[in-house]
Amino acid sequence: MQLVRFRELKRYNFVTLVTGIVVVNILVTILCAPYVNAVTPTTQDMIHKGILYYDPGYTNCTDKKNINDTTTDGKVIDDTTIYDSGLDPDGPFILEQFAIHILKASAAKLDLPEEDLVTKQHVVALVAFAIGEGGDINNASVFNPWNLSYRSKDIIPIPWANNGAAGEQAYKSFNQGVEAYARQINMGYQSRLGKVLSKKDSTAAEFMHALTYYKEFKGNLAWAGASESDPDGYYRGRMVFVKQVKNNYEKTAGLVIGTQKEEQDEGMYKPSLLQFGDVKNDNVDDYTKSQYDEPCDEEDSGGGTASGNGWDLSGPNKMTFYRQRDPKWASYPFPCDRSPTIGGCGCWAVTSASIISTLSNKKINPKELVQKYGNAQWLIGPPTDYGLESRKIGTNVLTGQKNC
Repeated sequence: MQLVRFRELKRYNFVTLVTGIVVVNILVTILCAPYVNAVTPTTQDMIHKGILYYDPGYTNCTDKKNINDTTTDGKVIDDTTIYDSGLDPDGPFILEQFAIHILKASAAKLDLPEEDLVTKQHVVALVAFAIGEGGDINNASVFNPWNLSYRSKDIIPIPWANNGAAGEQAYKSFNQGVEAYARQINMGYQSRLGKVLSKKDSTAAEFMHALTYYKEFKGNLAWAGASESDPDGYYRGRMVFVKQVKNNYEKTAGLVIGTQKEEQDEGMYKPSLLQFGDVKNDNVDDYTKSQYDEPCDEEDSGGGTASGNGWDLSGPNKMTFYRQRDPKWASYPFPCDRSPTIGGCGCWAVTSASIISTLSNKKINPKELVQKYGNAQWLIGPPTDYGLESRKIGTNVLTGQKNC
């Protein structure tokens, strides 16, 4: 991946502008981090070396609800006791109960009020997740609706195929299954899920976003392989399940679990056990809206000002920040081998549009850039068209600065 220097020709003789190495590095850090092969210094390293003057950690678009913060605020998660649901161990059990008790067990681990976690939004999200995974209701993963592979000294699941690999295992009881999930979603590489569910006002769509786009959450890994190969397609599929659950709550959340049968295929339901039977009367749009669907202000500065030889980003030409997954262009076709959309692999189009809009003060968003130039050399052609010039300066951030 090449780095590029941009320069505003008409002002070059009397104003020192921030070099493209700064802007490209900022935006690649924000948008394209998973695809950069070069060794990239930390933000603080770049600030200390005088390379970076803009703090990419500050943006109005990622701090609306602090959902991307996957810390547990210093809490130590209890993984030594088994949750007690208080339900008859012989059942019957339904999928909604399992979701509700995962939320209750999580609330206990996080020392939060149960009502903060046990909301209709969160229950619909977990039931929809289970419908998509098909565990228990469509296979032998008893008390394991999301095909979890968690095991520990005190939770030893029963493998039913392939030695229990890839979630092909059953838990011995309702309580053990709940405890396994409460630990998994609040600890380690799936902790983003517990963090989202700990926000009282978070929606089913926001849970599915966190489930899908795990790379946005530090230290987390994918739940399903499909979210790695085609994240946008995977997310759209999860939202179909959300709508299905909302519109058919009795025959999704009311599904019996915990038997040796494939309950969904056999039509085994127990709607009399439902706690949130009135979900069917809600507006489906309430379950599919998300803070991530709110586009960033195209005119908004990401914040921070330059110092030394940098450019004052709070001046007349504030930095234009475009978010790659903004719904206004995320699904727009973009030619590449994997996930061929701007949201899936159009990071350079987003970066180029941001740089051009910032330095030239002539706004062009990522979709407009792709419509105008296709998959052409936007690092060379478009800048020239907007009164800028660019040239390749190599692939290493630190040595690239010397070539400016």
